[in-house]
Amino acid sequence: MKFLSLSLCFTFLIRNSFCQGSTDSISLYKDIIKYEQVETKHIGCIGIESTLFKKIDSLKNLIGPLSFINYYSDNSYILKYYSFLIMMTKDDAQAFKELKAARNDTTVIDYNFAGQNRGVVGFNTLIAYEYLLFVKFKYYYGTWCTIHGVGYNFEKKDRKGWRTRKHYFLALVNNSSIDKKFILDFAGFKILKLK
Repeated sequence: MKFLSLSLCFTFLIRNSFCQGSTDSISLYKDIIKYEQVETKHIGCIGIESTLFKKIDSLKNLIGPLSFINYYSDNSYILKYYSFLIMMTKDDAQAFKELKAARNDTTVIDYNFAGQNRGVVGFNTLIAYEYLLFVKFKYYYGTWCTIHGVGYNFEKKDRKGWRTRKHYFLALVNNSSIDKKFILDFAGFKILKLK
């Protein structure tokens, strides 16, 4: 009898915590899709912590990063953007495939990044910019870096990997509606000269 009551209690606790997690994730989802711009962890020139980024982080921690990647197929471009960032860190080859599929998706996205970097740009251009920065740090520099307030520690340089990805990236940009000027202005002209 004692075993049965402990078993029931344990089952109740697990089911209740799962239901609470589901309720929390639905609530966070509903809050996030109301936002009209993507933001970095800190925004503005004095680095105010972004409420949206905190909610994204909470949802990611609640459901797990691999489940969060599934939001890439969501109708909300806010969730698409953040899921692309996570996808990129888990599998940059898959992220490039998604970037290739979105190469002509010019749906306008408002962005608010640190250092008074604000504006509007096509979705394809924004994720292309993020992809280029990420693979540059991962393959060209191969060291520790911070992108949008999240730290990454890459083991070593892979210049061949960088050249391959840069080649495919440039071919994609030249055969799409991705805004080349935006990429060069924000990623820097020198980035494409790195060998």
